[in-house]
Amino acid sequence: MVYKSCVVSGGRGKAVVTSVGMATELGKISHAVSTPKTEKTPLQKRMVHLAYLLFIGAIILALVIFAVNGFNIDSNTVSYAVSVAVAIIPECLVAVVTVTMSAGIRRMSHKAVIVRKLHALESLGSVSNICSDKTGTITQGKMMVTHIWSHGQIYGVSGVGIIPEGDIYPMDSAQTTTQTPTGSQRANTATDTILNEALLCGCVASNASIQKDANDIWFGNGDPTEIALVTVAHKAGSKRHELIRTEAAPSELIHSMRTPVHSVVPDMSTRETQLMSVIRQQTGSYPVLQFFGELPFESEVKRMSTFYLCNLPASSLTPSGSAGAASSDSEVSLVQMYSKGALETVLPICTNVWQTDASNNLKLQPMSDSVKKELDSIAEDFAAQGLRVLALASRVLSQEEMGSIGSKLDSLPEHRNDFEKDLNLLGLVGLLDPPRPRSAAAVSVCRKAGITVHMATGDHPATATAIAKMVGILPQDRDSIVLEQNGSVVVPVSELVMHARDFDALTHEQIDAMVELPRVLARCSPSTKVNLVEALHRRDRRVAMTGDGVNDAAAL
Repeated sequence: MVYKSCVVSGGRGKAVVTSVGMATELGKISHAVSTPKTEKTPLQKRMVHLAYLLFIGAIILALVIFAVNGFNIDSNTVSYAVSVAVAIIPECLVAVVTVTMSAGIRRMSHKAVIVRKLHALESLGSVSNICSDKTGTITQGKMMVTHIWSHGQIYGVSGVGIIPEGDIYPMDSAQTTTQTPTGSQRANTATDTILNEALLCGCVASNASIQKDANDIWFGNGDPTEIALVTVAHKAGSKRHELIRTEAAPSELIHSMRTPVHSVVPDMSTRETQLMSVIRQQTGSYPVLQFFGELPFESEVKRMSTFYLCNLPASSLTPSGSAGAASSDSEVSLVQMYSKGALETVLPICTNVWQTDASNNLKLQPMSDSVKKELDSIAEDFAAQGLRVLALASRVLSQEEMGSIGSKLDSLPEHRNDFEKDLNLLGLVGLLDPPRPRSAAAVSVCRKAGITVHMATGDHPATATAIAKMVGILPQDRDSIVLEQNGSVVVPVSELVMHARDFDALTHEQIDAMVELPRVLARCSPSTKVNLVEALHRRDRRVAMTGDGVNDAAAL
């Protein structure tokens, strides 16, 4: 489903309009924003209370004057009583409050804060809790690949931002942070075939690109996650614009297919191993990949796949004179599928994982339960460091699939389950969305002022917890915190992190019975953020909400 106001930064497709105007999802958010539940600020409540007291005081004074005159009410008595009643009302109070608030707004402007409404300033001064989005608010919203796992080895990646400059180097198992490697420590990406194939997979299973502008400054087009994958591939020498050709339409490529590679190398395992080995040996770099089709990313399946046609010399795959050898000048065709996505969705469709033996030869290892457990452990370790984890996998389509894909080009997404199966896992990548430089300092100032900060994000709980510890929302060196406002109650840190699914399943009564509301909510939807704000309101807390996405609008 494509919602109104979505910006298409990449991909291909056709859309059918199902709703317009206020009936769209954006329209529903607009309605929720335009009809908020207004609530008076503490100052406004005190002013209303004062007005009632003054009114009652004026009535009492008028009655006293009437009583002194024995309730002999004439025009002079009424005039005197009204004068006293009016005199008790401070005429300059509104002006004094307005001038004071204006002075506060002026002071805030010197601190680069724009306040549109006077009462917002007073509300800001009485805030007790802040609810914040993570991506782009607490963090920079700029993804960088910092860790890679491939064939049993963890690699670190140096460099900054989307500038394709940096090194890829092996890391010790105990090493948790990346650092600038020395020359002897750098990975030899020219000979590490599996690592290179993993980086290629991340690069071509995307629609992003990076390039320099007129001022020779690098910039990216597309999704930040895909931009990060393209950038790290550039660091290893796999440049997307040199790898992919899109001039020919997929329907035209069908007619340009040569002899299928399967007729030269029938065995699947041998074929995959040979293809992995010979491509760089033959060309010194990857051959041109001709775009063939795409299974776009879907939130339900959390993965994306692309198809590329590749032609190779037949002689490079079959030793001269062996059975089934083709002439040295003939070519064979293959359609390679590259997939990327969340580990929990890619792993179930993988039947093998690429590894190397003691002699550093390539081999396909069956995806056993022990291998899956090892991969889950690595993913948890990455997530605990605040990294977003993606799995990369590929395979060569079978001869039957190559023969039938032409008839399915116009409806490939409908045949996703026919193709996304029997993949060979290439590796895992860990992407870091680093916190903003001032985030930790801002959280520290809030804590000293007695303000509690909550983080609501759509990321994995382990990733959200790691970022929360980096900026100080959760303590790094303690397993529990003491809540002084609740009579020195000790609360474990683990209870302050909650999955949105579990939080949304609770009733209002169950949420209100919690000793402390979660400081970190993971895998949030817009409604979850609203639930958190409303729960704080029920506890008579003054709440400020901050975020930069449309999914934050309802809570804002």
